[in-house]
Amino acid sequence: MISETESIVPYGDTWRLWKGTAEPAPQPPDWFAPEFVETTWTNTRLPASAGSVGIGGTILRDMRGSYTTVYLRKTFVLADLPGINRFTCHVRASDGFVLWINGVEIARADAPPGRLSHTNIAPSNGASLFQFIDVPVDNLDAVLRNGTNQLAVLGLSGALNDPVFVIDASVDLERDRTPPIIDRTAPEAGSVVQRLTRFEILTSEAVKGVDAADLLVNGVAATNVVVVAPDDYVFEFPNPADGPVTLALRPDHGIQDLSRLDRKSVV
Repeated sequence: MISETESIVPYGDTWRLWKGTAEPAPQPPDWFAPEFVETTWTNTRLPASAGSVGIGGTILRDMRGSYTTVYLRKTFVLADLPGINRFTCHVRASDGFVLWINGVEIARADAPPGRLSHTNIAPSNGASLFQFIDVPVDNLDAVLRNGTNQLAVLGLSGALNDPVFVIDASVDLERDRTPPIIDRTAPEAGSVVQRLTRFEILTSEAVKGVDAADLLVNGVAATNVVVVAPDDYVFEFPNPADGPVTLALRPDHGIQDLSRLDRKSVV
């Protein structure tokens, strides 16, 4: 499978931010829900920090001694959802964080259990200082949607006077752009053999949906197929008559790659 990586939310992008001096959503819907409206939130370039030097982004000069939580929201747009093989969020947190996508909690690190308030702190008090955490998103069809999606991150400081609070995040994904092809065969095309009852096909990537009848030997379907590996299949059939033999996959075969898009092989 030949994949292509796309940056959906790059590092250093602008997010909507709420300082945790009060609850961001005292009434439903929850602040991390897609339908929540950020009426008084501010545009902020990440990373956001309490004064740490050399990391760029936005310094929250009023954070120390005033609040321990920072709320972030960011929308992103997806198309061709079935073609996405991997979707990963990357979070850098000096202390704790919780991550949601479209209102679904995806990850929680160094944060108290249950529903959190604006006064919560990270239990370890900076034990994971500036750690980048990769958060792969599973069950993409249940979490993501074609069109607009909502990312939400809650950053928790380790203490009210924490001088090194940092929160940062980005998102990238990987798409399968190339269908599988036949990489090689045994015997190879043009070979002269005394007997031909087996034909091995190795594909450029793992595939599924391979049936014996997918291979035609002089127009007649093979009788059996042995799976050697997900990219290696041996077809078996009666020995054809002497002379040139035509081996081909039937046009309506169901062989597909293992991506979520199920791209049909091209041979």
